[in-house]
Amino acid sequence: MFTKNDQFGILVFLAESSWDEQAVVQQLERIASNLYTESQLSLSFGIGNPYTNVLDIGLSYKEAVKALQSGHQMRKTRFAHSYQTMDISRLLRMIPHDEMLQFHQETFKPFEGRDPNERNELMKTLSSFYENHCQIVDTAKELFVHRNTVIYRLEKCEKLTGRNIKDPMESLRFRLAFALEPLLNIPSPNEATHTS
Repeated sequence: MFTKNDQFGILVFLAESSWDEQAVVQQLERIASNLYTESQLSLSFGIGNPYTNVLDIGLSYKEAVKALQSGHQMRKTRFAHSYQTMDISRLLRMIPHDEMLQFHQETFKPFEGRDPNERNELMKTLSSFYENHCQIVDTAKELFVHRNTVIYRLEKCEKLTGRNIKDPMESLRFRLAFALEPLLNIPSPNEATHTS
């Protein structure tokens, strides 16, 4: 274990055959959640790729820092993010800013002109729906609303946009538009303030 600036680094020795990235990410996410629950300590983890050559430790550290920065740019909290999972974020950054902004605006244009509170509710519901893998019950739990409220809001989204939100290509369009928000410095629906 070592420190550098405001970060802690941990070197882990594993047999090559025992590396399971998904298991490591899940374990670190549990640790972050438990630390916050028990001690109100908020930690996030960046994970570099495993290397067999000791001279590549510095490279793995740089990858871990980039993974951590990528998670923060996506406005995540208490997360474990591996360098390999950054690929989409890195790919999106290759798109010119104007093109990203145009895609985002075209995707969410049908929500313009709505009452700000209603727009926020609809966008938040749609975002949560995709984050919860299109599971209505999980979306309702996350939003603290009845499942029928989620169904009603999603149907309203479909009427406004004229799109089947469960269609894979439409789902991809909305997910990409939401993923662009941190890169465009647009507050995500889950962070938008709710005024009454």
